[in-house]
Amino acid sequence: MYLLDTNHCSYIINGSYKQPIYRKEQENKAITAFENLSQPAYTCDVVVGEMYFGAETSINPTKTYQRIETFLLTVSPVITDKDCWLLFAKTKVVLNNKATPIKDFDLLIACIAHRYGYILVSNDLVFKHLPSLFQVENWVI
Repeated sequence: MYLLDTNHCSYIINGSYKQPIYRKEQENKAITAFENLSQPAYTCDVVVGEMYFGAETSINPTKTYQRIETFLLTVSPVITDKDCWLLFAKTKVVLNNKATPIKDFDLLIACIAHRYGYILVSNDLVFKHLPSLFQVENWVI
């Protein structure tokens, strides 16, 4: 199963409201991969918060919120529980000791994916610094 990071959620949401010929290449690739999934995809509360922030700063917040809510009918957020936070703390120490820190929200998203055994789907290069036990895919490259 997959946990979608904010950028992939945005590609899917934004692209799904466009005619295919007007979509950006990243939107086409993310939508195609999403539509061809044989397993469920999820997101997390941190990503939802980031998408809501994006809505607040968009040209049309009301429309953007509606699109996010429609998207969340098909991609449910998983719970950030104590195990996610413990993994976050331990992984942050490892990354800091290697001098390869990752921003807290990004690290938390990765830890949520790992805690549930999901593959994180992201276009963020920073995730290359994660320990090898984390699984990350990028649908848009």
